[in-house]
Amino acid sequence: MEYAAGGNLYQLVAKSGGLPEQDARWYFQQLIFAIDYCHKMARPLGHPLSLAACLRRRALQALA
Repeated sequence: MEYAAGGNLYQLVAKSGGLPEQDARWYFQQLIFAIDYCHKMARPLGHPLSLAACLRRRALQALA
């Protein structure tokens, strides 16, 4: 995921009142790819994202 000027994902969701499912899936997939990349590069993201890591595993299993 690349830097995008103009705010963050939370601000986008709050401003629009939600995302269509297709857009939400795309953002979620991008987050999963970013977390996976960090783990493959041996740069774990740490404790605050341990729940995200569990979700990542589930998501990757579902995609397989």
